[in-house]
Amino acid sequence: MRYRSKLVGAALLGLSHHVASAAGAEPASLAGASSAQGDTFISIAALTIGYSNTKLMVEGKQPLYCIPLSEGLGTPSELWSLVSKELTGPMEPEYVILALIDQLEAKYPCAR
Repeated sequence: MRYRSKLVGAALLGLSHHVASAAGAEPASLAGASSAQGDTFISIAALTIGYSNTKLMVEGKQPLYCIPLSEGLGTPSELWSLVSKELTGPMEPEYVILALIDQLEAKYPCAR
């Protein structure tokens, strides 16, 4: 299921106030975690998503995103900035991961 579909479900569950919409909104973060824990989480999530993306490519399937080989996914701060384009405030891990995937797809689209 695509992230946008899950986001609609989340909105129906009363989480819509966490969707980024207003300028100056609180940046996304990991609920119940310190800043350092959140940075560790998003770094590991990005690495895991990258491994999954590589597996798709090796299997001859369409990858989620196509980042140039010369670029890395970025620092934890840069990853949180990507997530904050869609989410605000403390979020549960699954929403952070889905937003990160969605933003990587948008930032690094693959030729189809």
